[in-house]
Parts: sequence; structure tokens; C-alpha cells
Amino acid sequence: RLAHMPPRMQRVVTSITKHDWFKDYETINGVGDALDNIADRIRFANQFTGAAEDIKRHYNQLDAAFLAFFPELIAHVKEFNTERT
Repeated sequence: RLAHMPPRMQRVVTSITKHDWFKDYETINGVGDALDNIADRIRFANQFTGAAEDIKRHYNQLDAAFLAFFPELIAHVKEFNTERT
């Protein structure tokens, strides 16, 4: 669907696939690097830099919250897709 995207989004999506960004998100350090990069680009004050340390410190709580949330997300997507067909 690249042709349907605005030019800037086309460049981002092309970079995502070419450089396999999602592979970097397999590790906490990879997610931390991504958040550090976002922090550098955001035009307002933020505290994203160093977020990997927060993730490591609160990993068990974040993991539990995600595991509770994910089945709800799957159910919602299934319901959304059913309504669209």
C-alpha cells in the first residue's frame, strides 16, 4: 500500500523495511535506543532518554500489564474486523 501513502510516510516505511527496525525492538536496549532517538527528535521537553533503565527496573510489572492487555487487543481487532466485513 506504499503508493497510497504520503511521500514522507513512504520514506519512513521504506526505511523500516530496508533496515529491519522491528528486529531492534526484540531487546530492551533496542527499544531504549528507539526511545532515545525519539527523544532527540521531539520538539518539547521529555524524559524518554534513558527509558531502557526504567523498563528494566519495572520489567515484571510491564510484562504483566502487557499480558493482561494483549488478549483484549486481539478480541478488539477480531470484533473490528468482523464489523467491517
